[in-house]
Amino acid sequence: MEHEPNARSLEQVPTPAERLGNRVNSFIDALQKAGKDSVSPGSMDRMYGAARRMVKAVSYTALTMSLAATMNHARTRYEITETASAEGGVVYEHEDERTTQIMRFLTGAGELPPEDRTMFIREAVRAEFGTYNAEIEASLPGIPEDFESLDEAALRTLLLTRFEAVEEHMKKIFPEHRSGGRGRRVYSSDRVEEIFKEAVESPMENDPEYAQLIWELQQRVGAPRIRWAAEGEDGLASFMAHHAGDGNSFYNPVTNTVYLAPHYSINALASEDAHSLQFNERPILSYAHGISSYASTVMLALSGKGTLSISHQGQYQHPGSFEHEAHSVIEPQLIKDIQEEEDRIDVLRGEQ
Repeated sequence: MEHEPNARSLEQVPTPAERLGNRVNSFIDALQKAGKDSVSPGSMDRMYGAARRMVKAVSYTALTMSLAATMNHARTRYEITETASAEGGVVYEHEDERTTQIMRFLTGAGELPPEDRTMFIREAVRAEFGTYNAEIEASLPGIPEDFESLDEAALRTLLLTRFEAVEEHMKKIFPEHRSGGRGRRVYSSDRVEEIFKEAVESPMENDPEYAQLIWELQQRVGAPRIRWAAEGEDGLASFMAHHAGDGNSFYNPVTNTVYLAPHYSINALASEDAHSLQFNERPILSYAHGISSYASTVMLALSGKGTLSISHQGQYQHPGSFEHEAHSVIEPQLIKDIQEEEDRIDVLRGEQ
């Protein structure tokens, strides 16, 4: 589909994981189409033979990765240290400095560094594009080609220009539209500042006792590193997240790293911590369990049950599966434990 010059979509070079996912999904489409069309038995044999070879290759690759990752398990168990602060509290530090920085932001004890701040704002601005139907979008400023290189000031100007264009469009359709009586530019500017402010706010207030709960949770699940998903990462975990999951947060057991989407939350961290706990307590079994889950996803898709994403979603509802254990058994318990400790703190403070 062609785009108008002023509404040109951002072109991104697919990563190796994305290219692999696209090839798998294209192959699945071909198999499903072959099942509906009239083809010769020989053609079907060749296609299913190719499918078997693909699954076999994926299985061998996964097995190799599993063995290597299991040997790597001890090397990726990180330490979290505790030292007394001058104020009488406790200062936590992860062995990985970047993780310490992110954790302090998540718990309200620190701000985002400039590069992360710009990344968060960029993702918030990106979310404001493509929100209207094609006819309206064609009349509005689109994402420019140099979007990924824009600084905060340029992103603010871009979003303000778009909001003003939206206001002009709304006035043409609804002449009585008045932006709450404050004028279009004031209204649009207020919206931009609100979006920028929300994009870089920590999900928690700076409360040492509450922060301690989150740090203790990280110790309990194996002290994984933390990164932002928008920073990019290639590999099987990223491939499954983008082609069989929601593409937001995910966990990479090979490096013991949680990747969080910019739309972070403590619950999102606990969600991926559930996988970290699986691998921390039962590394070999969890690798086997995870590989079995991924293989099942691919086989369901190849058998005509839909795309990788549709096939994988069933894993979350199937008792005993890798994803069901993580997100229906472990994750709720982790969140429940945090909530109970927060309630206990509130009671001691006389807030309940």
